[in-house]
Formats: sequence, C-alpha cells, structure tokens
Amino acid sequence: MLDLSLTALLSDLKEVGYAVLVGSLINVVLTLLWALRWRAGLKYLGVRVSYLQSLGAIVASFPLGNLLPAGKAAQEAFRIAYLDVKEGKRTSVMAAAAVEWVAEGLIISFLLLAVIIRHYALGAAALTLVAVAAGQPQGMTVKSAVRDLVKAFRLLSRDRRLMATYLAVSSAIIAIDVIKVWLVALMSGLYLALFDLILLYVILRVTSAAPTPAALGFLDLGVIGALKFMGYPVGLAVLFLVSIRLVDTVMPSIAGIIVLVVTGSYRVLRQARGAGSWRR
Repeated sequence: MLDLSLTALLSDLKEVGYAVLVGSLINVVLTLLWALRWRAGLKYLGVRVSYLQSLGAIVASFPLGNLLPAGKAAQEAFRIAYLDVKEGKRTSVMAAAAVEWVAEGLIISFLLLAVIIRHYALGAAALTLVAVAAGQPQGMTVKSAVRDLVKAFRLLSRDRRLMATYLAVSSAIIAIDVIKVWLVALMSGLYLALFDLILLYVILRVTSAAPTPAALGFLDLGVIGALKFMGYPVGLAVLFLVSIRLVDTVMPSIAGIIVLVVTGSYRVLRQARGAGSWRR
C-alpha cells in the first residue's frame, strides 16, 4: 500500500529529488562517453565531424526518442540525419551507430547469461525479449543501403583496435549505467541484490526499445512487474519508476529540446519528409 499522507509524500519527493540529481549527473557522463564512442567509428569510416557535433546530435535526439511513437528507431534516425553528411557517407554514419548496438548487445548478453544461471525461467523470458528488441533499431535500415552497411560493418570489424575501443567504452557506459540504476533504486528505498539489479537493468534496456513514445507502458509494466516478482513492495517500485522516468525520460528530453531550439536543428524534422529517397 502506498502511504498518501502529506509527510510521506514530502519525504518521497525529497528522495526522488536526490535520485534525479544524482542520476542526471551520471547521465551527463554517459552521454559524453556515448559521443566519444560514436565519433571514433565515424572518424574511422572517414566521416569528418567534431566531437561537439556528435554530442549535439545525441542530445538533440533525446526528445524524439521520448515523444515520437517510433521511440528508439526515431531517435537513431534523427541523430544520423542531424549530422547532415554527404549522401555517400550516410550509410557510414548508420553503420557507426548500429555497431554501438552490437557492442552493447554483446555485453548485455553476458549480463543476461549470469541472470539465466541464477534465474532460469525468468532469464529465458528476458532472452526472448532481447531477441525481439534486437529488431527495433533495424527499422531504420533501408533496403537500398544494405550492401553499403555490410561493407561498413566489415570495415569496422576488421580493425581490432577500434572494436576494442567500442567494447571498452561500451563496457564503461553499461557499468556506469548499472551503478546509476542501483543508486536511483537505493535512494528510492530499494535495496537490490546483485542479480536482482542485473535483471532489472536488462529489463530496463530491453523494454526501452519498445515502439512507443519513451517505451510507454512496456517499460513501466516491466519494471513494476519485475520488482513485484522479486518480492519488493509495489509502493517502492512505483517510487523507483517515477525517479528513473524523471532521470532517463524527462531530464534528457528537456536538455534535447533546449539543444533543438538553440541550434535550430529542428530543421531536420522538416527535411526528413523530403528525404524519402534514402529510406526506400
């Protein structure tokens, strides 16, 4: 049962505030690392963009992923279009972005394996969700660009140093992200065991790929359902959900909208309607 007394609500709001502050600061570090990783791939494929351009593209894409029905697919498509590179380089930008999903997918698969060892049935269900979610970012892939994407993938995979960089940075991103989830949960009154934390993180990542604005419904039911299944109180699960939504949905969207307005990059949305030639 949720305690709806004024004292309890004020206490909860205070804890949520601390969680949002800490989580948002960690998200800043994660975004900086994300831009560093993406630019490494872009540079290797001969796409000349500055670190600030890469960072701006990522931050500006946040509200698109959180507000549009296509979710993550819209976010990925927007950050690719944001760079406004030459037509011949667009598939290279797509490949550099897609390799990020591959690198993180490999690492999350190892996390998932640990969960399966401890929780067989629930781990198998999560694995099925991962397989389904893996197709989400591919929605932006265009038939006419498949061959170019394959070439770019092969070029990226041949360079062991670059792939090592991708995996190392991706590992750091995921590790910091897991710590963020743990801290937000802790500040929300949830004392998660290690395997519960890993499972919760995997569920957060998998459901976040659902094709609804900000994975609305999928992520929320997944988080509350998982925490209830683990035996944590529903009230604390709801408090954690509110905190993580503010940290990962509301605050990034606000930052992205500011970047869109300040830089004028909202023009990409208008141009996208006339860019059907590369989507066929």
